[in-house]
Amino acid sequence: LNRLNHCGGGELGTSDHVQPTRHNLEQVLAVSLSDVTSTRHRIRTSLHRMTAMCRSRLTVVVSGLLLTVRTASASYCSAHTNVCYPGTASDRNSVVAEKAAAIPSSVLDGSWEPIRRALLAACLLEDNTTAHAGNGYTGHCFNDFNHVDCCTMLGNRAHHENHGQVEGIAYGNPLGAGIQRASLDGGEEASGSWCTCQLGAASDPPRDVCHTQFNSAIGFKLVWCPGATTSPFSTFAIVSDDGELLGSGTPSSLQDAPSLRERKSNWRVVDGSKYASACGRLFTSGSS
Repeated sequence: LNRLNHCGGGELGTSDHVQPTRHNLEQVLAVSLSDVTSTRHRIRTSLHRMTAMCRSRLTVVVSGLLLTVRTASASYCSAHTNVCYPGTASDRNSVVAEKAAAIPSSVLDGSWEPIRRALLAACLLEDNTTAHAGNGYTGHCFNDFNHVDCCTMLGNRAHHENHGQVEGIAYGNPLGAGIQRASLDGGEEASGSWCTCQLGAASDPPRDVCHTQFNSAIGFKLVWCPGATTSPFSTFAIVSDDGELLGSGTPSSLQDAPSLRERKSNWRVVDGSKYASACGRLFTSGSS
């Protein structure tokens, strides 16, 4: 109280000096509050700047990590298929790839329908053109731009549905019944095969039906290559999940083969992907 009284310039207890003391105290408090407000503003500004800087640096770090993970994952999944795609029937997958690579050139360069039947057999699928769609019918397999992936999945994965994961595909896309009816024995017990849709195959990693809906690697894929300008899209490549060229063929007649429009569309889906690179090994140049 003495200190406050001295601020007013008088002695404690005199009424003439009490009011100036209160006035000066209010001034002191007002200045102090102003300093606090100014300090709080500076602190907030500094915090906002620091937060923005940290977010910027964090974005750069995270982006770099994602790029590293994405690059690493592609090579890792090639060597660890069952880790990345646990729905793969590995033994069946190997059998299918070996069968596809063993199809003789005399067949692959012949008429289209025997070629298609050979691809079905390599995929361990029945050639069934009489069953209803969804009940084992395989007449569409390798016969359009899209149903060209030989997918080999474990038995407990056959009834997995899409649930909108793959763009351009039916939301549910139930294939289990057809897989069970059309699959031939081979590899793991109760494992199955299907000619799944390749839409999304150009993504890295692939976002097609086999890799996404069934969490499985493909045994092989059929890719129609641009080839020579004089006769484009008249040669196909049989490609493994890793993009390895397993075989190729040039049908003697394309009369019963997928139309030119379908063959071009087939290429466009994979253009720029690891699957398209196999065509580069067959031809030195080509255009879509």
